[in-house]
Amino acid sequence: MSNETIDNFWAVFNNLPPYEPPIIFRRLYHDAQGMPLFYTMENLPGLYIDVDPIAYVTASMMVRVIAGQLVKIDIHSQSKKLVPISPGTCCDPQDICVVVDAMQIHTQWSLKNYDTN
Repeated sequence: MSNETIDNFWAVFNNLPPYEPPIIFRRLYHDAQGMPLFYTMENLPGLYIDVDPIAYVTASMMVRVIAGQLVKIDIHSQSKKLVPISPGTCCDPQDICVVVDAMQIHTQWSLKNYDTN
Protein backbone atom coordinates (compact mmCIF):
# COMPACT_ATOMS: atom_id res chain seq x y z
CA MET A 1 0.00 0.00 0.00
CA SER A 2 1.10 3.47 -0.71
CA ASN A 3 1.42 6.20 1.86
CA GLU A 4 -1.28 8.16 0.04
CA THR A 5 -3.83 5.38 0.60
CA ILE A 6 -3.02 5.13 4.28
CA ASP A 7 -3.13 8.91 4.65
CA ASN A 8 -6.55 8.99 2.93
CA PHE A 9 -7.82 6.25 5.24
CA TRP A 10 -6.75 8.13 8.37
CA ALA A 11 -8.11 11.41 7.03
CA VAL A 12 -11.56 9.85 6.52
CA PHE A 13 -11.38 7.93 9.82
CA ASN A 14 -10.49 11.04 11.83
CA ASN A 15 -13.33 13.04 10.25
CA LEU A 16 -16.07 10.53 11.03
CA PRO A 17 -18.78 11.83 13.36
CA PRO A 18 -18.77 10.19 16.79
CA TYR A 19 -20.95 7.11 17.14
CA GLU A 20 -24.19 7.74 18.97
CA PRO A 21 -25.93 4.58 20.16
CA PRO A 22 -29.64 4.36 19.34
CA ILE A 23 -32.15 5.28 22.03
CA ILE A 24 -33.78 2.14 23.41
CA PHE A 25 -37.43 2.33 24.42
CA ARG A 26 -38.89 -0.28 26.73
CA ARG A 27 -42.54 0.56 27.01
CA LEU A 28 -45.79 -0.84 28.24
CA TYR A 29 -48.73 0.49 26.26
CA HIS A 30 -52.01 0.56 28.15
CA ASP A 31 -55.60 1.69 27.75
CA ALA A 32 -57.27 4.61 29.54
CA GLN A 33 -58.20 2.38 32.51
CA GLY A 34 -54.56 1.30 33.02
CA MET A 35 -55.03 -2.21 31.59
CA PRO A 36 -51.88 -3.44 29.81
CA LEU A 37 -52.10 -3.87 26.03
CA PHE A 38 -48.56 -4.85 24.98
CA TYR A 39 -44.87 -4.38 25.68
CA THR A 40 -42.66 -3.08 22.89
CA MET A 41 -39.37 -1.38 22.09
CA GLU A 42 -40.98 0.77 19.40
CA ASN A 43 -42.05 4.39 19.61
CA LEU A 44 -45.77 4.12 18.84
CA PRO A 45 -48.69 6.48 19.42
CA GLY A 46 -50.88 5.86 22.44
CA LEU A 47 -50.73 5.74 26.22
CA TYR A 48 -47.55 4.18 27.62
CA ILE A 49 -45.11 4.15 30.48
CA ASP A 50 -41.42 3.41 30.30
CA VAL A 51 -40.49 0.20 32.12
CA ASP A 52 -37.18 -1.16 33.36
CA PRO A 53 -35.46 -4.08 31.56
CA ILE A 54 -36.66 -6.64 34.12
CA ALA A 55 -40.31 -5.62 33.75
CA TYR A 56 -39.90 -5.64 29.96
CA VAL A 57 -38.39 -9.14 29.87
CA THR A 58 -40.99 -10.46 32.32
CA ALA A 59 -43.79 -8.83 30.28
CA SER A 60 -46.38 -9.59 32.95
CA MET A 61 -49.97 -8.82 32.05
CA MET A 62 -50.95 -9.05 35.74
CA VAL A 63 -50.13 -5.36 36.22
CA ARG A 64 -52.02 -2.08 36.08
CA VAL A 65 -50.87 1.44 35.38
CA ILE A 66 -52.09 3.65 38.21
CA ALA A 67 -51.08 7.32 38.26
CA GLY A 68 -48.23 6.62 35.84
CA GLN A 69 -46.78 3.83 37.99
CA LEU A 70 -46.64 0.09 37.28
CA VAL A 71 -48.53 -1.83 39.98
CA LYS A 72 -48.48 -5.63 40.22
CA ILE A 73 -51.88 -7.23 40.76
CA ASP A 74 -52.48 -10.34 42.83
CA ILE A 75 -54.65 -12.69 40.77
CA HIS A 76 -56.65 -13.65 43.86
CA SER A 77 -57.59 -10.07 44.63
CA GLN A 78 -59.51 -9.23 41.49
CA SER A 79 -62.91 -9.90 40.04
CA LYS A 80 -64.33 -9.20 36.60
CA LYS A 81 -67.76 -8.20 35.42
CA LEU A 82 -69.38 -7.34 32.09
CA VAL A 83 -70.77 -3.82 32.17
CA PRO A 84 -72.64 -1.77 29.57
CA ILE A 85 -70.14 0.88 28.50
CA SER A 86 -69.08 2.72 25.39
CA PRO A 87 -66.80 1.85 23.66
CA GLY A 88 -67.44 -1.84 23.91
CA THR A 89 -68.53 -4.90 21.97
CA CYS A 90 -71.87 -4.43 20.20
CA CYS A 91 -74.36 -7.07 21.40
CA ASP A 92 -78.03 -7.74 20.82
CA PRO A 93 -80.12 -5.83 23.40
CA GLN A 94 -82.01 -9.04 24.27
CA ASP A 95 -79.04 -11.44 24.40
CA ILE A 96 -75.50 -10.45 25.37
CA CYS A 97 -74.16 -13.67 23.81
CA VAL A 98 -75.05 -12.47 20.29
CA VAL A 99 -72.53 -10.04 18.80
CA VAL A 100 -74.13 -7.75 16.21
CA ASP A 101 -73.03 -5.17 13.67
CA ALA A 102 -72.66 -1.60 14.93
CA MET A 103 -75.30 -0.45 12.43
CA GLN A 104 -77.99 -2.54 14.16
CA ILE A 105 -79.70 -1.66 17.42
CA HIS A 106 -77.29 -2.82 20.09
CA THR A 107 -75.93 -2.44 23.59
CA GLN A 108 -72.18 -2.11 24.05
CA TRP A 109 -70.57 -4.28 26.72
CA SER A 110 -67.02 -4.40 28.06
CA LEU A 111 -65.18 -6.39 30.70
CA LYS A 112 -64.43 -4.35 33.83
CA ASN A 113 -61.82 -5.44 36.34
CA TYR A 114 -62.25 -4.73 40.02
CA ASP A 115 -58.88 -4.85 41.78
CA THR A 116 -58.76 -4.83 45.56
CA ASN A 117 -55.11 -3.88 46.01
